[in-house]
Amino acid sequence: MVLNVYFLGIICGGLAYLAYTNLMPTSLFSGKGVLVGASAGVSALLLFVATYMPNTEIRLFNAFNVKWKHIAMVIVGLDLFRMLLGLNQGGYVAHFGGYALGYIYANKLLNGSDIGTGFERTMDSFMSWFKPKSNLKTVHKTAKKSATASKTKTESDALNKQKKIDSILDKISKSGYESLTADEKAFLFKVGKD
Repeated sequence: MVLNVYFLGIICGGLAYLAYTNLMPTSLFSGKGVLVGASAGVSALLLFVATYMPNTEIRLFNAFNVKWKHIAMVIVGLDLFRMLLGLNQGGYVAHFGGYALGYIYANKLLNGSDIGTGFERTMDSFMSWFKPKSNLKTVHKTAKKSATASKTKTESDALNKQKKIDSILDKISKSGYESLTADEKAFLFKVGKD
């Protein structure tokens, strides 16, 4: 997901730069805008983190803790100030394209939809063109099937065990530990030792 935010931030930053340079009058741009590097991707990551987990703190200079949302506010404010001063307006417009992508991506992810899955699938299919194709043939197919069957049985046993634990814990939360049967208590004790 981090790579999705980063690369999509770069793309959105580039598109914002192109839109700004082609749609704004020349007098506003004054020929001082240059688009170099991938800072829009970093900007997207910053605002993504600040939106996704705004109250998480990080330690700065080994002296004090700062929340991500405060760091983002300061950096976005500095970018806006520098852009209004006319310092590399194109680069800062690209930053704001990245900020927009990071904010939208985090909000959509908080609402349960990952807007980067299509991009990720596209990149995976593109990269699969460069993976070497193997001409090796499988010789022992029956052994593979038996290993899969035993793995499925193991997974099924683990799932049944977890269901039993969940039902016992539900019973404890509703009626208390004393409501358990001797078998249920023994089962919990055994599972606790594993």
